[in-house]
Amino acid sequence: NTPKPIHGSSIMCKTCRERGKERAALPTKIFASSQKEYVMATVEMTHENFEQLIDDNDIVMIDFWAEWCGPRKAFGPVFEDASSRHEDVVFAKVDTEKQRELAATFNVRSIPMVVVFRGQVPVYGQPGMLPAEAIDDLIEQARALDVDKIREEHARLVEEHEKQHGH
Repeated sequence: NTPKPIHGSSIMCKTCRERGKERAALPTKIFASSQKEYVMATVEMTHENFEQLIDDNDIVMIDFWAEWCGPRKAFGPVFEDASSRHEDVVFAKVDTEKQRELAATFNVRSIPMVVVFRGQVPVYGQPGMLPAEAIDDLIEQARALDVDKIREEHARLVEEHEKQHGH
């Protein structure tokens, strides 16, 4: 089963999400070998750097995980490997034990859970391990999306949410 992007399924209210938030610098991890300098394939996403990671990048794939989760041992290397194949995509990891507020924002109830943003809009979010081929396919689907169209749809859904909740 190839995952399909879900448009508008995880509406994040900017008003709710931004309460008490401060911008933080993007954590960049660089290491060097004798021949070349490498940027680490994945970054740690926190409540503090979430907004900057999403705002500053076209495609962001997020892995919600926890140390105690058995499947993470199998999925972690697959996620890391995919990050080396897709240099235009930011691969972020959220430790749900340390980032409970961020996990709650995404209503994470089962891990691992993968969320994809394209053009600052959430376009996919499902729990479960994905094989390498499904990750590659999901990224290709995200690249193929009409960003203007999904932003327009997302703005409409956010407006409906705000009307319903009075923000």
